[in-house]
Amino acid sequence: MSLLYSHDRDLYSVQRLPVDPALADHCHLVLTVECQTVEYGQKLFIGLLEEGHHSFGPESHGLGVSIDPETGAVEDLVNGAGVIGYVESFPFEPGARVTLGFEIYVYGRTVIPRLRVGEEVLVHPALLIDPGIHLSALAGGDITNGNGLAFENACFVATPLAGAVLA
Repeated sequence: MSLLYSHDRDLYSVQRLPVDPALADHCHLVLTVECQTVEYGQKLFIGLLEEGHHSFGPESHGLGVSIDPETGAVEDLVNGAGVIGYVESFPFEPGARVTLGFEIYVYGRTVIPRLRVGEEVLVHPALLIDPGIHLSALAGGDITNGNGLAFENACFVATPLAGAVLA
């Protein structure tokens, strides 16, 4: 377990997922993980961050979003985009199982991510990331408003973009 601080000074307890995401040119990446929500007020976190960063902000590279299980608000914690949307199927009852994930299209330095929460998809603003950086797949929750969350069934698949279809 690691601790990460958001720019709003929220403290997140995150665990590294047992996958090895490599950011290659022109590829389609899919990361999924399952968790069981604990209680209202505790935000979920999923991210792909450059290894070695222990805070969210301009010095970190990658993706990281919080999801409020009570309101459905999805906030970009890494790139300063603020609230990027709302998941319509919320609120999830405490103890409900939810699948989280990123689907990412990489074109050189341009990264076009989509966030999946259950069956819903939210488009994350595109960003630039240098190819070749090593990312850590992380999942967790804020500990200001709850206890640690357990994540399981992590899966990471990378395919060349020639085989991927933008839909």
